[in-house]
Amino acid sequence: MKMDFEGRMGLLHNPLISPGFTSHKFLMKVIRDFPCRIEEIKHVWIPMTDGCRLSARIWLPEDSQQNPVPAILEYIPYRKNDGTALRDSLIHPYFAGHGYAAVRVDLRGSGDSEGILEGEYLQQE
Repeated sequence: MKMDFEGRMGLLHNPLISPGFTSHKFLMKVIRDFPCRIEEIKHVWIPMTDGCRLSARIWLPEDSQQNPVPAILEYIPYRKNDGTALRDSLIHPYFAGHGYAAVRVDLRGSGDSEGILEGEYLQQE
């Protein structure tokens, strides 16, 4: 199968399958031209009421400070700086490029977030 190597096609892990699972792959068109210019904040702390801080990576439309936008929050136990970094770098800019803030948060006690991971998706979060 012929592929376009100008950044438009890539062989990626299926985002619907857990990170690290490599036996199922597919071709995906990678789009880099969007209606909105994008700003990326690689690390920001989100303070919790108990003093713990969660680590987040945020992609925003460039003018979102002047024109507030809705947000898409992804809160999963896979570390944002390694476990899903490639997938995130393709999916979240797409959201931001179409007018949404995309926020990728490490669970408490996982990745760069503080605290102890006592379970996934706890009520306190």
